[in-house]
This record gives sequence, structure tokens and C-alpha cells, in this order.
Amino acid sequence: STTQNANLGLKANSTAINLNLGSTAGASPRMYFFGTGNGQSTAGDIFMGTGTGGILHFRSAELIKFEVNSDSTTAEALRITSGGTVGINITSPDSNSMLDVMSDKTGTTVNSNRVAIFRTNGGNRDAHITFSNSSNTPVHIGQLTSNLYFSTGDEERMRIDSDGKVAIGLNDAKDNHLLVRGSSTVGTKNGHIMLSGDSASAGQGPQIVFSESGTSG
Repeated sequence: STTQNANLGLKANSTAINLNLGSTAGASPRMYFFGTGNGQSTAGDIFMGTGTGGILHFRSAELIKFEVNSDSTTAEALRITSGGTVGINITSPDSNSMLDVMSDKTGTTVNSNRVAIFRTNGGNRDAHITFSNSSNTPVHIGQLTSNLYFSTGDEERMRIDSDGKVAIGLNDAKDNHLLVRGSSTVGTKNGHIMLSGDSASAGQGPQIVFSESGTSG
């Protein structure tokens, strides 16, 4: 060890150094890094890094949590449970999920309470989320320009454009509010739209209702 200007340095030429706080019989050992104000709210920075090929390990028999603010008013920001579930802004994440995010925003209107955002660094680029069970072909939900698309089997199946127009079976609604393209062979299995009312009572079968100005019937 070396000291200089009230600073303590630990170094070794050929052997690793282990710094232990407390002992096998100790209780709740802690290590603080104080800043110029010597208070927990003015703590100094902590930097942890490894060189090429190095691995930074965090290990706990129970859970790992990350807190913000000073020690007297800590607020948990993230935790990793012993089962591997990551919870963000939630202290009891759903054990059936790998990621559980809680928002404290209070918006109740459309687009007022964003829980998460996924971005690409540049305009007109594809930004999508993939769902996969590591066996079958993945499915995707994504954005191209200002349009929302859904794809299965590596093919786009439905698109909602920036004006709210919906295209199913192709990627352009061609100024229709809803455009559906079915198979080239029309029949009971390959139609554009099929309505089925199996076991429906009389007068309660499948219906299409045309209404003007919101009037029913």
C-alpha cells in the first residue's frame, strides 16, 4: 500500500488484492465514498471497469438492487431478483416475466403516459420488436417512417399508416380506411373476410352493420 496527500493506494506486482469489509461474524458491513462535503448526499464518484477480456461480476445469493438519492431518502430504481427477473421502478416484479417496468406517470389520455421507448439512431430506419420462442419463425411489430407494421413468417401482414388507414395482406391501403387483400382463390377458406356464427341463435348470427352519423341499425 502507498499513501500520498492523504490518499491511500493499493497495488500489487504479481498477486491479486482482496479488500474485505467486516468478517464472517460481522453484521451489515458497508463502504462509503465521501465527497468534498463529507456527507452521503455529496458522495464521490465510483468507477468500475475492466480491461479487454475482463468480466465485471455482481453476485448475490438473493437479489441485487440499485438505488438513487442519498442514503436517508433512497429510492429503488432497478432490481434483479434471484430468479433473474429485472424490475424497473418496481420492488416486487412479476415472477412470470423477465422484465417488469412500472411507470409513475399519471397521464390518462392517448400518448400521455409513455412506459418505454425504443429508437433507432436516424430517420426512415426500421425500428421493431421481435417475439421469438427460439424454435419457430419469429414475429415482429415495428415502425417504418411513421407507419406501424406487423409481420409473420418474415413477411409483412398488416400495416397501419400515419393517417390511421389499415392495409391487410399488403403494405398500402391506397387511400382506403380498410383494404384487405385475400388469396387469389375465393372460397370458404380463402376469402377476403369470413364471418362465422357457429351455434348462434336465430337473429344473432354474424352481421355487418352500416350506420350513418353513428346511428345504430
